[in-house]
Amino acid sequence: MQEWLLLPGFVIAIAIGWLLGRYSAFLRARQDHIKTLPEAYYRGVGYLLNEQPEQAMSMFMEALDKDSESIDTHLALGKLFRSRGELEKATRLHQNLLARPNLEMEQRLQIQFELATDYLAGGLLDRAERLLKELARERGETPAKSLYLLLDIYQQEKDWIQAIGVAEQLSGLGAKGMPPIIAHYYCELAQQRLGSGAAEMAGDAIRQALLHDPACVRAYLLLADLQIQAEHYREAIKTLKQVKKHSPDYLSESMPVLEACYEALGNEKGFNKYLLECLNDGTLIPSGFNASKNLRKSSASPKGLTERFFEEANRAPSLKGLHSLIDMQMYEASGEDVRYLQELREFVEQLIAEKAAYRCAHCGYQGKHLMWLCPGCHQWGTIRPDCYSD
Repeated sequence: MQEWLLLPGFVIAIAIGWLLGRYSAFLRARQDHIKTLPEAYYRGVGYLLNEQPEQAMSMFMEALDKDSESIDTHLALGKLFRSRGELEKATRLHQNLLARPNLEMEQRLQIQFELATDYLAGGLLDRAERLLKELARERGETPAKSLYLLLDIYQQEKDWIQAIGVAEQLSGLGAKGMPPIIAHYYCELAQQRLGSGAAEMAGDAIRQALLHDPACVRAYLLLADLQIQAEHYREAIKTLKQVKKHSPDYLSESMPVLEACYEALGNEKGFNKYLLECLNDGTLIPSGFNASKNLRKSSASPKGLTERFFEEANRAPSLKGLHSLIDMQMYEASGEDVRYLQELREFVEQLIAEKAAYRCAHCGYQGKHLMWLCPGCHQWGTIRPDCYSD
């Protein structure tokens, strides 16, 4: 009877021994596989990590001679060729890999993606687009990577309708930050349509931009331009006031247009009231808009206004703020002080003219003109008026 009680223990022991044997065999097979890779391959990777591309290339070539079946080695070499600008070599290598029989599906997709990247780097956009469209229909990580490259192609070609479609696909796959980018694509489309005289269709594109990103300053500025063209100045004023609500950094872009709208309505007091509102909420001085003349004319207490200017300029120091303060002082100056302030004003104007007017918040790119796509880091909507860093 006791022998029957011991039987389950024997079965369990045999099972554990069998599993341990299988695991040991797996480890030996894995180690044997690792040992089959040429040592030159690992040395090549080391050179790559140490940013020694010449030595890395030599090692990879040696590895290829010893192990012509290693896909990873070939792909690493292809990337190295491409990073060095040797696109013909990279393309030929990836094409030869694709011609191999018995490739696994994952390997084939990876090679196709690298080949599409070669085409894109070489400016062969049509070939890259065809290949990437095929890859985008597959499963796994490849579709998302392919869609990002397609997005790059459509941006280069300024094909904004296609870009919108791809960006919406990416958004559906869970890509973050796509709505503001889609809004910029619709703004680009609106500008294209405005250039061809299709104002109504441009308006549709702007409304789509605001549906995707209700805080899109660019869309509000474009919409205000359309409303001004139609002489709908009151609507344009409401639209332009959305700029401060959503992004005070761009207030300087809306102020001159707002002033023109109020002038068209013969409502100078209305504009001055808005300027005072901006002064009191701390957005006027940082915007760099020189409102000293307007506010001085409408103020019941010029001395109190000057003190308020000093407070705000001290809170957010800038050359443009200093320029406004000098203007305020010139109203009260007389004699030799006027000449001195005039010379100081001209000196500050020269400094303002020499410095960059816009800066990218992402990469620090500086420029004289507002661009919605940064030439440095290729991010949308990161360039802003540079009013603080004087």
